[in-house]
Amino acid sequence: MTSTSAEMLKATITGLEASYAMGSPSNLDILIELHRAYRNWATTCPLASEFRNARLREVLIYGQLGSVTPVERGGCEGMLCAAPIGLAFADDPGRAFELSC
Repeated sequence: MTSTSAEMLKATITGLEASYAMGSPSNLDILIELHRAYRNWATTCPLASEFRNARLREVLIYGQLGSVTPVERGGCEGMLCAAPIGLAFADDPGRAFELSC
């Protein structure tokens, strides 16, 4: 997979795996690991510069945890990022929703 969407999906999975390694992570722990994974993607992946949503990429690099607004999210990229979260927390839809938002 070499598309920016696929790379973002991989970053979501990386963040989930890092938080899972903690044992019983809180929602905040999970969000911190997801933010780290997205920031790492945005700063190291060659495809990140081709990402259609330039505003989202800038927020991932320079913004703080939770600083992504609906304007930056835009498009369908957010759905691709949320899909692995829904799968990881299929037994707890409320938590999946909170983390995905």
